[in-house]
Amino acid sequence: ATATGYVKTWSNVSNTLIVYDANGSFKPGANVVGAVSGARYLVDTAGISNNQLVNITVETVPNTANSLAEAFGFSTNIIEY
Repeated sequence: ATATGYVKTWSNVSNTLIVYDANGSFKPGANVVGAVSGARYLVDTAGISNNQLVNITVETVPNTANSLAEAFGFSTNIIEY
């Protein structure tokens, strides 16, 4: 069986690959091969998650602003997994 998908994130520290737009099933014991990099890894475990994870960071601008004493702006950084 063949499975395809696009890499959302890869961690070489935890050896965790998150794939989106997957077609087929990634099964334990199968090889995953990067279409561009040619990197090869053996699937240890695979799971499906319908959860959408988001990391949102909000910081004051300037970063020295005292939110209790003065008006300030803010910047937002959003990372979706």
